[in-house]
Amino acid sequence: MRVVSVISTKGGVGKTTVTANLGGLLADAGLRVLFIDLDSQPTLSSYYPLRTEAPGGTYELIALSDTAPDRVISQTAHPNLDVVISNDHAGQLPQLLLNAPDGRFRLAQLLSRLSGYDLILIDTQGRAPSPWRWRSSPPITPSLPSPPSCFPPASSCVAPLACCAISRRSASSPTSPFPRFRTRESPG
Repeated sequence: MRVVSVISTKGGVGKTTVTANLGGLLADAGLRVLFIDLDSQPTLSSYYPLRTEAPGGTYELIALSDTAPDRVISQTAHPNLDVVISNDHAGQLPQLLLNAPDGRFRLAQLLSRLSGYDLILIDTQGRAPSPWRWRSSPPITPSLPSPPSCFPPASSCVAPLACCAISRRSASSPTSPFPRFRTRESPG
């Protein structure tokens, strides 16, 4: 099982769109895909219609360590594509994980208990909640995407960038986590 996190510290760069489309494409290709919606704006949770909605979601998975598929995994109407919906509407998970002894690594441990999937795609939130702004690597949303340690549960990270001059300059700056990234202006 491979785990891929779609990350960025900036909101609105297309994390959810990339996650949803990549997952849909790979599910169409026959891979069993599980979405984990860790964004406090649960857009990915409603991207695909649900065939069966589990009574729980990310809160039960992370706060209660509940990995029972029938309690935390919802089935979409799309074959081979399931989702753990975002249901931490009060935003309690960041603080809970910040104070938990295993907080930074809890999700990685829990994901290892989920079986039957070829790929787990994690949609993260764009802006770190206030308790994490001072940390270099918070439990759910990293402040600096620097693979391979960008996000403990992930074996890979995808970091969409906004298509604007500032983003391109930032990505190619000497302090960028993407040292080989080169910018090229589009003609026209």
